[in-house]
Amino acid sequence: MSIYRPHDTWPDHSKSWWRDTLAYGREQGWSLDHPSGHWGRLFCPGGCIITIFGTGRGGESVAKSARRKIQRCLHVHGSVLARAVDHLDRAEQLTDAASELALRQAHHAYIDEILQSADEALDAIKEAGLLRQIEDLPSEPEIASAAASLDDAGAQLDLATATLSPMSAGVAKPLRRRITALRKRIEKLRTTLDQPALTVVDIGRGRPGGPS
Repeated sequence: MSIYRPHDTWPDHSKSWWRDTLAYGREQGWSLDHPSGHWGRLFCPGGCIITIFGTGRGGESVAKSARRKIQRCLHVHGSVLARAVDHLDRAEQLTDAASELALRQAHHAYIDEILQSADEALDAIKEAGLLRQIEDLPSEPEIASAAASLDDAGAQLDLATATLSPMSAGVAKPLRRRITALRKRIEKLRTTLDQPALTVVDIGRGRPGGPS
């Protein structure tokens, strides 16, 4: 008797329907105990067990039923979803950081625009309440780090997408919607960084709870 983990090379079954079931279980993170019982046993990290038969009438129907049981298993799904959420949370944190830097850049661009009218610059800055911000303008490295944060956020979304790829549409739908929303927000922030003259309102619209 040997235990085969998902990353191992598994023995072949003589029946194609059981080969399909074994391949699906392996993709979903199940392991194989072989030889054991009739032919072997699939088991998930949470303890679900499926008997794999060698021969017998009705084997194709039993194999299909086994695949449905694998699909319904919440133990592996929970682990996969948790990893995807971790990637999404990290992507959101990076996007928030980039948004803050983009906001500072927009302030910087606005102040530069005001300063072009030298005669009225000081009065305009005072009225806008931006005088203190002149002393705290973003440096070029800070602006560059916003773009880097967006690159890292995009990489985290790619990992989340890959993590969810084997999941059924119904189970992963809420997280896939979150991925889509974050991708749109990242692209909007990239546009903001490329066009620093965009206003603070433009940036705020890309943030959760911002004006629409």
